[in-house]
Amino acid sequence: MATKEDIERKYDIRCDFISEGDSVLIRLPSLQEKVIKLSKNGTANFGKFGKVAFSELVGKPYGLSYEIIEKDGKSTLKRMSHKAVDDIEDFEATNQFIEDDTTAITLLGEAEIDALKKGGVEGRQIIEQQIAAHGQFDLKTAYSKEKYLKKKEAKFLKFITPIAPTTFNVCEYHFNKNPSRIRDLRVDTLSQMLTLGNIQQGGRYLVVEETSGLLTAAILERLGGEGSVLLIHDADSPPNLDILESMNLPEESIRQSVRHLNWVTIEEDFVNPPLKLEAKEGGENWKSHHERDKILKRKEQLTALENLRKDFFDGDFDGLICASQYEPYGIVDKLHSRLSGSAPVVLHHPHLAVLTEAHMKLRNSRNFLSPVVSESWLRQYQVLPGRTHPNMQMSATGGYLLHTLRVFDDPLAHSVKAVKRRKTSDRN
Repeated sequence: MATKEDIERKYDIRCDFISEGDSVLIRLPSLQEKVIKLSKNGTANFGKFGKVAFSELVGKPYGLSYEIIEKDGKSTLKRMSHKAVDDIEDFEATNQFIEDDTTAITLLGEAEIDALKKGGVEGRQIIEQQIAAHGQFDLKTAYSKEKYLKKKEAKFLKFITPIAPTTFNVCEYHFNKNPSRIRDLRVDTLSQMLTLGNIQQGGRYLVVEETSGLLTAAILERLGGEGSVLLIHDADSPPNLDILESMNLPEESIRQSVRHLNWVTIEEDFVNPPLKLEAKEGGENWKSHHERDKILKRKEQLTALENLRKDFFDGDFDGLICASQYEPYGIVDKLHSRLSGSAPVVLHHPHLAVLTEAHMKLRNSRNFLSPVVSESWLRQYQVLPGRTHPNMQMSATGGYLLHTLRVFDDPLAHSVKAVKRRKTSDRN
């Protein structure tokens, strides 16, 4: 069994180097990204960008670009070097001397490029020949030259960039690819949920989510192996946590920290179905060892369920975090009695009208303090000296948040009227 120090060390190094069995997010030259699972003797196929054995990726650091070199029917990875911004920027130069004359630009045609590829010419050499044929390349600014080179590298070079499986990168990937899978939860909105929910090491949190495990993974990453998450879901089987499994969090931490109950089992009058046979060693009802093992395993599951239900009814959880399709106020009304005093409640929904209705009900309740509906706002910028501007395409919204605090009503408490003291000059 892994110790606390082992789990903490795995949290620290999981985003540094690629290990066997990891799920790796790969960025291709086309800027598209895909997730691959590294098996022992597998091979990753990146289409026209080539193939590479998983063993070539193991041990490589995240965040660097590697060119795929194919030789003698075998592919290897070679680290690529990139120029820093300070090395390529020329702020005062312009492109005013470049004439809009296509006859001065004699680029290689498609037939010539195909002939070079069939002849075994590498992508770097094709780019050099393209530059040599460009009649006005030397008139470009340093920034324009670098931009031109990047465009040609993305077209002719075969390289990949492994991306670290952080909450930010994983959330960005799924939000850009299929936002409905994570209920349109943008990365800035997710960070606001973690902040408003006061997620910290050692905490115990109730979570209701349908983001394929993204919200649970973000909470676990912040817990760092200390604390627990109790998921409430609507299925008899374990909940869908695909994204959680792809973030390479320590398996020991997931087993110890993540538990789940469905809505039926949190009812106070819920009763476990009785076992068909009495689980006693050597009883007359045993038909086979296989049947005995099944019954003993089932008995262990029922015992674990009862212990988990007891933990739930004991309450005193440190917060409720929700990103679900179900009506928000109904979830809060069902679970708020299990929260400790001043525990934060954070609800996310893609549509404002749904949270507005819940907001009005919470304002009229004595069990909650100062509910607030908010929308996080994000504008992404290209940040370069002399060329800083907003990106041309951005998402309009990442959903809305409803935040409040759980309080205990005291029927004996009464308001105290504040008395304003008069100034001394007024008395005279």
